[in-house]
Amino acid sequence: MKKIHLVTFKHHNQGMNKTKLENHVSKHAANAVSKGLAKCPNIKSDLPNLPSVFIIEDAENALLDELRKDPDVVAVTEDILYKPDMAQSTEWSHGSNFMVINDYRTRGYTGAGVKVGIIDSGCANHEDLVWAGRYNAYTAVYGGTTPASADFLGHGTAVAGIIAAKNNSVGYQGVAPDVSLYGVKVDANNGKGGFNSSAIIKGVEWLVSQGVKIINCSFSGDLYDPALEAAFRNAHDIHNVLFIDSSP
Repeated sequence: MKKIHLVTFKHHNQGMNKTKLENHVSKHAANAVSKGLAKCPNIKSDLPNLPSVFIIEDAENALLDELRKDPDVVAVTEDILYKPDMAQSTEWSHGSNFMVINDYRTRGYTGAGVKVGIIDSGCANHEDLVWAGRYNAYTAVYGGTTPASADFLGHGTAVAGIIAAKNNSVGYQGVAPDVSLYGVKVDANNGKGGFNSSAIIKGVEWLVSQGVKIINCSFSGDLYDPALEAAFRNAHDIHNVLFIDSSP
């Protein structure tokens, strides 16, 4: 597996941050070439819509230490895993008093004209779901050919159904059946259920580029990730994105 790190800058000037990071990386890449090393550090992904965060790969300790000492860098962190939240602590339905979904329906609110993104285990084809767009953020970072429609766990597809299952004769109806649904796959499709923080961030970047303003994140973890927080804050503060998250 590739060695991935996340670099978080203080400022929101993407061009300035990228230039500074390129200077650090190019110096160490040249050193790796001179030593005949098989792998050279590189910027795997800059994220134009999330200007504080960058994804780098194959960085050796000397480069990581140098970046951590840069006064403009908030943090340099390893890629970490989050887990999908599977269980519900409270039973609910459209008729539940605290959901009042039917009240909104009678007033004509069905999600029409709204773009909703889901960052999860995958976005399977289903007769009750219509995807406006799908993206495999895991393969964008780590490589591979697994399609975004692959969903070994089934968690992402189930979440999509809760949100946007169509108002038809198939199964149940989603909370907002008329939204435009965008799905992002962020796991390796190996059944282990780990969502990589780098893939999550890459997925947020893609969803913002699609004009999505509401992003569902039904996962949680025990470790704090400053890069993930910075990415979410960039999306919210710069692009007015609302995140719906699981409890930690």
